[in-house]
Amino acid sequence: MILLRDFSIALALACRLMMILFLFVPRYSKRFTLTVALGILVPIAIVNQMLFMGTGTQMYMSLLPFIFPLPTHIVLFFLAKKRDCRYIFSNCIIDSVVFEIINVTKILEYYIPGEYIFIFLSRLILLPLITYIVYKKIRKPYIHIQQRTDRGWLLFTVIAVIFNVSMSLMMSYPTPIEERPESMLVTFLFFILIPLGYYHILNTLSQEIRIHELHEQEALMAVQMSSITDRIKEYREADERSRIERHDQRHKMQTIAALIEQEKYTELHALVLDYIKSFPKMTVRKYCQNAVIDAALSTYIHKAERKGIMVTAELDFPETFPAPPPELAMVFANALENAIHACEVLDAEDRKIRIKVMQNPNFMFKISNRYNGVITLNDNGIPTNSKEGHGYGVRSIIAFCEKYDAYYHFSIKEKVFSLTVGM
Repeated sequence: MILLRDFSIALALACRLMMILFLFVPRYSKRFTLTVALGILVPIAIVNQMLFMGTGTQMYMSLLPFIFPLPTHIVLFFLAKKRDCRYIFSNCIIDSVVFEIINVTKILEYYIPGEYIFIFLSRLILLPLITYIVYKKIRKPYIHIQQRTDRGWLLFTVIAVIFNVSMSLMMSYPTPIEERPESMLVTFLFFILIPLGYYHILNTLSQEIRIHELHEQEALMAVQMSSITDRIKEYREADERSRIERHDQRHKMQTIAALIEQEKYTELHALVLDYIKSFPKMTVRKYCQNAVIDAALSTYIHKAERKGIMVTAELDFPETFPAPPPELAMVFANALENAIHACEVLDAEDRKIRIKVMQNPNFMFKISNRYNGVITLNDNGIPTNSKEGHGYGVRSIIAFCEKYDAYYHFSIKEKVFSLTVGM
């Protein structure tokens, strides 16, 4: 029985570590994170198991928060990308799940004395099952929640900490729960409350994200409609200019013929040059074969030019895109909107935006602009100053890159701000 008890605790610690890593958003590469995490935490788990075998259940359970969860939190904190309440909340959820299973089975042991095999089998089934559910069903949506919302985590973390502290107190204070059978019912009700509370928290966060994504979709549609409307207007204006030019063409040809007959070649040369110069006005610049991306680029490039900003564009778009063109168009729109905001306050000679798009070896684009003032990058390399227009747009770009596993990089050099995205 002692062997089964020791194995069940070891299983609980292993499942806890795996679930934490499943919900973990690392700052570094997966290989480096796993190497450091397992290299430090596995020995800690082994030491914990030895302490459990040496001190006994009661003493070990009272020391457990300090000898395993706390070291785990410290190690993973330095490896985490989100070093805020999101990180603490994630760990608290896993602690609650694992310790609830341990405590519930421990209480069952009180009602089934001498039958530890039942407790062992319960943990042997429940712990791997919960770990599997976390990996298959919860991991992706929960990581998506962490990446997409910054609000509400402080309150939810406080609730999670209270859950864990309350669970520890109910199981051990003022005496172990086995010595207080009158408290068993309240304890079981509390154990039902914990998963319901977490379900409500996660559901609230999911709804907030859905609302946020709806707002983003509305903004995307507004940009698309505005871009397409401007593009249609541009085509109509070009068509109207072409119609007028066709109407005047007969008169110009008659004039040219008359100048030739009269051998007035100087006047003829001037007239032909003037005629040639009118051709660009009748054409519409096309930036991309995809209508949505072309409309977005056209709208913001023309907007920049109307503000006296010189736009240099080197565009080599692929036939197919690694992400939906409407969402990619939104990235271009946000990046160019930020660049325009930064440039329009500069002197005329400094108003410059450069766009470079390449499809080989991978689809990648870079948008650079000059700026004035101060822009700083945080520890994650993300702009923290929203005065230059880098606020909502930057968050939207990062969300797009995280959604499609794209590379992004912000850089600042000699008063030039650059955004690079690769897919």
